[in-house]
Amino acid sequence: VTPMETDAAGGGEGGKKRRASQAAGGAKRKKGAKAEEGADAEGAGPSGIGEASPVPGGGATPPVAGQGTGKRRKKEKFPGSLPGSKGEGGDEPLANGTAPPAKGAGPAGAGQQAMSAKKLAAQAKASAAASAALAAEQAAAETAAAAEDVLECGSCVDVFYPAVGKRASTDGGVSSQGEWRVGTVVRAHIGNPAGAPAPAGGKNSTAAAYPSHVVYDVMIRGGVEEKCLARSRLRLVCATCLADKRTFKPPPMYCEKCLAGIHQRWRYWDEAREDETPSVKLCNRCFNDVRASPESAVIMHELVGRAVDLSIFVERKEKDRPEFVDNWVQCEECHSWHHWVCALFKGEDTPEDTEWFCESCRKNRNKQLPDELVVPHATALPETELSKTLEKSVASALSDGSISCNPVTVRVVSNIENTNKVNETLRLSHVRSGDEAGGGGGEGASAYPEEFPYRSKCVLAFQERKGHPICFFAMYVQ
Repeated sequence: VTPMETDAAGGGEGGKKRRASQAAGGAKRKKGAKAEEGADAEGAGPSGIGEASPVPGGGATPPVAGQGTGKRRKKEKFPGSLPGSKGEGGDEPLANGTAPPAKGAGPAGAGQQAMSAKKLAAQAKASAAASAALAAEQAAAETAAAAEDVLECGSCVDVFYPAVGKRASTDGGVSSQGEWRVGTVVRAHIGNPAGAPAPAGGKNSTAAAYPSHVVYDVMIRGGVEEKCLARSRLRLVCATCLADKRTFKPPPMYCEKCLAGIHQRWRYWDEAREDETPSVKLCNRCFNDVRASPESAVIMHELVGRAVDLSIFVERKEKDRPEFVDNWVQCEECHSWHHWVCALFKGEDTPEDTEWFCESCRKNRNKQLPDELVVPHATALPETELSKTLEKSVASALSDGSISCNPVTVRVVSNIENTNKVNETLRLSHVRSGDEAGGGGGEGASAYPEEFPYRSKCVLAFQERKGHPICFFAMYVQ
């Protein structure tokens, strides 16, 4: 008997048993005929579980009981009828009593499981990195929002409108030309700045997408409301004069040696001191002369009265001096900001906890200033004989010229007696030249005075405008 005949004979009985098992399980497969042909051609060894032999025609042999294929099978609609399949009631034992093979067993299944584990690890790592980045971004956003100069509702601001078309010139991608329009901040909130792309996810995700962007709704004078304006387009202005800053001309500087005024285009040398002691300033010519002199320390000590080190002097220009700008004060009621000069605020002499109210709130909301902030009228200043004479002369001149206006108030606000010391170089020059006052020779040195007494006065003229006395004239005399 040939091996083929032995396999066919053994395979026929096995096929009949399996077909009976399939019929009892209720499984219906479309390719049952092909399975029967493959089962009839299946061979078995002496033990009945030998190696599978190839089927004539080149087809693959079905799996033998107790062996897995390494391929995943689709879950059957009915309870499993094939050996190794998983039904609704759980895994069924095989004919030889062994457990069914695990799903995805074999080399291919193990590779797929390893790839799945790697993908899960990569996804977990990416998720952790994204969470850390989001936390860092939120922390940075909170810090930026806290450090940002947030404008309060009621603040008077200027809104920048960049130029468009040919008039627009860009500097670093931002238009540097345009115009400013005055408005009032109506609302400050977290939102999407105007011109920025809207975040994905709707309105609820705006605060999450732009956590540090505080935008403002501003009512422009004229009735137009601009919404969601970024802080970069706004600048705080005074509610009285509508200017962002009020600058003052710096006081003049003079050389300590020649007493000449240091002009804007001149270079001068400044003693770079870190303490509060007033620094010494010398013009360029005097500094070079003193530095070249062998007795520079003696000369500086005679000029200033203390030891001066020329090595710490720094060359500067008059235009490099910092700006002298006015300070700001905020109304406690409407939160508007004003310059000290515009608000008639006393300034440094006022306690920090004192509440100040603007003129609009005093008129419309019945707010009163505390006594320490009340500015007296010009007529409350003390009078002198000189101020009375000047005030009568001004009133007479206005009457003669048929000029009708508010009366002019004249007051002398400063009257100081002081002495001016004579410069030693000037005094010695008079002595050497034989000045007539000195009488010549050594007697002139003792006769020429070392100081001159003088009186300094300051005269101011006031006129009432819109309920406030305005100083429109000042004169200093000696």
